[in-house]
Amino acid sequence: MNPQFVRFLPLKYLNIANGILVFILVLGLGNCIHERTTLAINGSKSLEGKYFFIIKSYGALLTLKEDDYVAFTHPWVPSLIIKQVKGLPGDVVLHINHKVFVNEELIGPIFNLSRDQRTLTPGFQGIIPKGAYFVAGEHERSFDSRYAEVGLLTSETIYGKAYKLF
Repeated sequence: MNPQFVRFLPLKYLNIANGILVFILVLGLGNCIHERTTLAINGSKSLEGKYFFIIKSYGALLTLKEDDYVAFTHPWVPSLIIKQVKGLPGDVVLHINHKVFVNEELIGPIFNLSRDQRTLTPGFQGIIPKGAYFVAGEHERSFDSRYAEVGLLTSETIYGKAYKLF
């Protein structure tokens, strides 16, 4: 038998064992991470980013700040919806001349019909209550908290906190 072959034989088995161990670890960690996270693709033009990493909240109390991204579901939309937090508890939401303002910052116009011709109802006005958030997209036709059909989001209605990848 070739002496060089005998010398490398244990190294070969060690590499196979390391490969199997790494595979098991990646598979196990992947399942743990997958349970708490997901990747989402933003197919609309309502936000700048296209790919988002989402950490699921499972209805837990969230601490959000302005411009954080959140994901939620809605029966009208077959996938996750991702929007930015534009209003926090204590902020003031006003409708003036068919436009929505949060703390005097223009969010966008209010339309009567969605792109697919569904009736839209103007949303919340007043002081945002504790535990609620006003969310919006950057596009003027964004389907967001400007409409009662979405409304203010709470920890129970938020799927998770989203992070823009690119």
